[in-house]
Amino acid sequence: RATKKSLMARALILGKLKEALGAVKIIKVYNRQDYECSNFTGINRRLLRQQFRISKVDASTGPLMETLGMLAGSVGLVFGAHWVYRGQMQASDFFTLLILLGGTAESVRKVSDVWNKLQQANAAAERVFAVVDEKPEVESPDAFELAPLKNKIEFKDIVFSYPSSQSAVLKGINLSVEAGHNVAIVGPNGSGKTTLANLIPRLYDPQSGQILIDGKDIRQATLFSLRSQIGLVTQNVTTFNDTIAANIAYGKANATKEEIVAAAKRSFAHEFIAPLPDGYDTVIGEQGAGLSGGQLQRIVIARAILKNPAILIFDEATSQVDADSEAKIHKAIEEIMHHRTSFIIAHRFSTVISADVIVVMDAGRIIAQGRHDTLMRTCSLYQSLYETQLVKG
Repeated sequence: RATKKSLMARALILGKLKEALGAVKIIKVYNRQDYECSNFTGINRRLLRQQFRISKVDASTGPLMETLGMLAGSVGLVFGAHWVYRGQMQASDFFTLLILLGGTAESVRKVSDVWNKLQQANAAAERVFAVVDEKPEVESPDAFELAPLKNKIEFKDIVFSYPSSQSAVLKGINLSVEAGHNVAIVGPNGSGKTTLANLIPRLYDPQSGQILIDGKDIRQATLFSLRSQIGLVTQNVTTFNDTIAANIAYGKANATKEEIVAAAKRSFAHEFIAPLPDGYDTVIGEQGAGLSGGQLQRIVIARAILKNPAILIFDEATSQVDADSEAKIHKAIEEIMHHRTSFIIAHRFSTVISADVIVVMDAGRIIAQGRHDTLMRTCSLYQSLYETQLVKG
C-alpha cells in the first residue's frame, strides 16, 4: 500500500512540475512563485513519508528473509546430521544438501530485493519531463516599490535577442503609450510582437535600452510591485488542475465568491459555468479537459479581470476559437480595456481595429503606427495584413 501511495505521489510531483513549467509565464506575472513552491513542497513531503514507510518495510523484510533462510538451513543441517549419524544418508549427499539450501536462501533474499526495487522503479515510467536551464531573475539590490501607472509607458531604444540566437529579435524599438490607451501590435510571424509584450513584465530583459513606467526604469523596481500591475492572457491558454473558482482567483488568492462570479459574468464565462453540476467547484483537469478552447479563454480573461491590473496584455487572445466565443471574448476585452492601458496582439482585425494606437512591426522594428484609417492609406504592410485578416500573423 505504501508503494502504491508513493507511486501516486511521484505522479503528482511530475504532473505538478509539467504544469508549472508550462505555465511559467502566468506564474511569474501573477506573482505566484511562492504559492507554487509551497504546493510542490507539500506533495514532496507526502512522497517522503511514503518513502520512509517503504524503507521501514525494506528494513524489516531483509532481516526476516535472512532469518528464515538461516532457520531453513539449520533445520536441514539438524536433519541431515541425524540421517548421516543413523546411516540413512551418505556424507557426500549431506554436503550437497547444504549447498542447495544455501543457494536457495540466497535466491529468496535476492528475489525480495528485486521485488522492492521493481515497485519503486515503476514510478519512473509515469512521466518524462525536461527542465531547460534558465538564467535567474535579477532584482536590483536597492529595488523600489513601483507606484501604480498614472502617465505613460515608454520603450527607449530597445534591442533584444534570445540567448540561443545571435541575431536581434527587437532592433531599436521606440514607443510611448499613454496611460489608459489601448495599443494593438500587428505584424507578420516572427516580427517580434510577443517578445515586445514579454518585456513589460520582465519575463526577459533587453540587452540595451530602457522600459520606463512614469519615468522609472522597471529594472530598478521590485518584480512583485511591477507584476502586481499586469494581467496576461495568452493564446496558449494556461489553466491549472484545480477548480474553476481557483483558476479565476489565481491572481487574487483572497477573492470572495461574489468577486469571482462577477469577474466570470464580465468575461461571459458565468453562462457556461453556472449550469455545470458542480458550478464553480468543477475541477478543470490537466490541459483544460472537458471545456472548449473558447470557454477556457473566457476563464483566463475572468482571471485577468479579477486581478484588476493597471496594464493588460492580450497575446493573440482571440485566435483559434469559434465565432460565438470570439464575439463574446471581443465584448469582454472591449469592456475591461476601457480606461485601462492595454496591449493587444491578435490575428483578427476585430480586436485591433478600434485601438487608440496600432503599431505595425516587421523584422523586429516598428515601421508605422497610428489609427486604422491612417495606416490603411500610408502603410502597405498594414494594408496587406488587413486584406488577409492577419491570418498569417
